[in-house]
Amino acid sequence: MNNIEVAHASPGRIRIKSPLWKNHKTIGERLRVWATEEQSVIEAVHNIDTGSILIRYHTFAPINPESIEAWLIRLIRES
Repeated sequence: MNNIEVAHASPGRIRIKSPLWKNHKTIGERLRVWATEEQSVIEAVHNIDTGSILIRYHTFAPINPESIEAWLIRLIRES
């Protein structure tokens, strides 16, 4: 329904994307803020042209997949 997918994942980086995030600054900013609330997250960057969010995190404290799922569920509910 929301066409959200993991575009790339490697130790310390994950990129998630959705065509719904293209040219939508508010959605990207919400995800960026929520991601950076996690202690393990170094930075989160929204690419408005591709509709993706790149999240860089400390490899000694990986992001919990449930956290990412919670951000996305929150985003869907608030949109």
